[in-house]
Amino acid sequence: MTSVDGLLLACTHLPHKNDEPLTQALAAFSAWDELLPAAEAQGLGPLLYAHVRNTAVTVPDEIRLGLQGMFVRARHWHNVAETVVAQALAAAQQADIPLVVLKGLALASVVYPEAALRPMRDVDLLVNPADEPRLRQILADCGFAPLVSGPIPPDHRHGVGLARTVEGTVIHLELHHNLFSGFMAGDSLTLADVAAWLRPFRLGRQEALTLDHEVMLWHLYRHMIVEPWRLIRVVDLVAYAEKFSGRMDWARLRRRHPLVLQALALLHGMTPLSAQLQARAGINPAFTLALKEIPQDWPPLGDAHWAEMKRWQQARGLFFPQPASLCLYYGISSAGELARMRWLRHPLQVLLWIGRRVVWRQSRS
Repeated sequence: MTSVDGLLLACTHLPHKNDEPLTQALAAFSAWDELLPAAEAQGLGPLLYAHVRNTAVTVPDEIRLGLQGMFVRARHWHNVAETVVAQALAAAQQADIPLVVLKGLALASVVYPEAALRPMRDVDLLVNPADEPRLRQILADCGFAPLVSGPIPPDHRHGVGLARTVEGTVIHLELHHNLFSGFMAGDSLTLADVAAWLRPFRLGRQEALTLDHEVMLWHLYRHMIVEPWRLIRVVDLVAYAEKFSGRMDWARLRRRHPLVLQALALLHGMTPLSAQLQARAGINPAFTLALKEIPQDWPPLGDAHWAEMKRWQQARGLFFPQPASLCLYYGISSAGELARMRWLRHPLQVLLWIGRRVVWRQSRS
């Protein structure tokens, strides 16, 4: 019998015909009452709907309608967001303010066969800090208002968000100064750093900019590993690598960001990589993640549900994360390396993180 986690893990890829593993997982599934909230939490509702459409497996009517509702809701959100964000981008371009569209909205346009398959909560834009005051005024003229928000750490990658409601749909913008933030992220990449590594794409009728292929993969990978587990991020990373495998400079990516290739090799056990991608990237997936359950650990410090955890739960999550989290974060390629990481290097790394955070807090007190 397939568990809820097992079914969601089986659909962590773009839909295609004759998907025998997913068909078998659906045929052996019976925990329908638990499926809809779990699929929505993992960002997989519309994608699961598309998978179900491709199979002949009988799904309860209320489940099919629930998944269809997630798909229709995501499609409407994207239609509104495309128009609203395109207007904002055009206004920023007229004011000579460069903006870069990050993650979800760009991926929905260039990777997913239907934009609605990539649900999202907000639109991420990368901006130069010096341009943000003017940009906020331009966005205000476009109908965006600041959101009421709690305190944001000074080193966080974005400030107070903005929102605009159109046709009953709230479009939430986050203006980022940096692709990464926090002591776990490790890197710092501003718009100035990536200005030479951008590529155009079409957002409706508006031309927009997003990250070039190698930087995009690095960004998707780092975002995946420093946030709580959400399977749609796995789909993002693998689908992007598959879509642009022929245009990627894999040798340069291996030199600059080898962890991305190691992560792809590990994910082969969850969502098999094509032979073409393996050959082009030089990936040998000898040690992979064959998960039966979705890991529930590894929230970064400062995350909302992390703050609700007890001290001993935080300590366990930091010092003893599940093997899958360790493997992806450090790019582990063997069982022996995993054991050494768990008992030696990772605990020392956590102590280093804690030390950095103490110093950071003292410098601002």
